[in-house]
Parts: sequence; C-alpha cells; structure tokens
Amino acid sequence: MNEDGWRLEVTNSAAVVTAPPWKCHTFEVPFLQLRWQTTGLGTPQPFIEWTTPSATNFSPARRMYFDPVKGDAISYTMIPTYRHPQWTGEVSQLRIGLGNTAPGGVTIQAFFSQYDTRHNINSQNFVRGCAKYSGGRAT
Repeated sequence: MNEDGWRLEVTNSAAVVTAPPWKCHTFEVPFLQLRWQTTGLGTPQPFIEWTTPSATNFSPARRMYFDPVKGDAISYTMIPTYRHPQWTGEVSQLRIGLGNTAPGGVTIQAFFSQYDTRHNINSQNFVRGCAKYSGGRAT
C-alpha cells in the first residue's frame, strides 16, 4: 500500500487480479468503476470477467474490454457492463485482466459498482426554479 492505493508489481504477461467472491444482481450494477494507475505493461488491453452461480469458471464469453490508462495520474475508468449480453442475473465473482504484454506496475485505488444517477426530472426542476425566482426573491 502507498498513498495512492494498493500497489502491485506485475512480473508476468496476461496478469489478472481476482476479487474475493461477491454476489450482486446485474440490474443493481450497470457500471463498474476502476480507479487505477499503471506503469509499463507493454501494450495492455484490460478487461473484466465474471462468474455466475451456474457458470463458476471465468470465460472469454463473459469478458468486457475497456481502455487502458493513459498518462501517469490515477484514472477513473467507467465500465458499462450493462452493454454486455451476458451481464444478466446474479454475478458471483469478478476479476480484472490486465491484458499486459510486459512487466510493470499497477496501483488500484478503488474498484466498485456504480449507478447511472442522471434523472429525467432535473431539466424540469431547473426550468421551474427559474420561473419561480424573480429578482433575487422567491415568488
């Protein structure tokens, strides 16, 4: 551990980081967010894989690729898992595949489920608030 997160030294190509078993329903987890930083790793092509109660082995059929980190800073990567056709039902376990071709380093600051919190009522409330506000006084 360092001030940025969990620092991993990657010595082999095609490295993976497997999370402990964790049950969730895909309806409640339309996105995953990975806050991370990398150094080296060649030309990585990272991905997420998952297992289900009925499919207990990780498989390329349940794999979703996402963009590698660009630059040296911690990157906040949103992974839209809801777009994958196999992201249905219950998930039992997740793993991050680095897709690396060379040794390097990874710092994982956070990895968690995320919701899309945009609301279709926000625009209406803005217009309503503007209409009710008059010259610094509420009407």
